[in-house]
Amino acid sequence: MFHKVQVLPGDGEVRVGSVIVCEYRQGDTPFFVTTKEKITAVDHKNMSITYTISEGDVTKGYTSFANTLTITPTQRDETYNCLVKYSVQYEKANEDVPDATYVTKWLEDFIKELDTNLLKEQ
Repeated sequence: MFHKVQVLPGDGEVRVGSVIVCEYRQGDTPFFVTTKEKITAVDHKNMSITYTISEGDVTKGYTSFANTLTITPTQRDETYNCLVKYSVQYEKANEDVPDATYVTKWLEDFIKELDTNLLKEQ
C-alpha cells in the first residue's frame, strides 16, 4: 500500500516537529496519494504518537485532520501481543463535507496486509 515514506529532517528519527511525506495507494485506485504529516506529540511512556496532516488529498474539505496511534503491550501466558488503537480527529470545512469514514476502511485494509506480511515472516 505504501510506495514511499520519507522522514524530514533526513536523519530518519521520528520526533515532535518531524515531517513525514507519504505516498500510498488509497483503495483500488491505480494512483498514489501524497500527504505531508507533522508529528505533534510523542509519548514514549504510553507508546503513542500524534500527527497532523497538513497537505495532500486527505485535507480537502477539512480544516484540521489529526491522527493518534497508541500501542498497548499485553501478555497472555508467555506470549506478548499488542493492542493498537488508532483515532482520527477532524473538523469539516462545512456541513456538505462527508465524514471521513474512508479512513476506517483504509486502516482495515492496511492492517490486513500488515498481518499477512508479518505472518509470512514467522
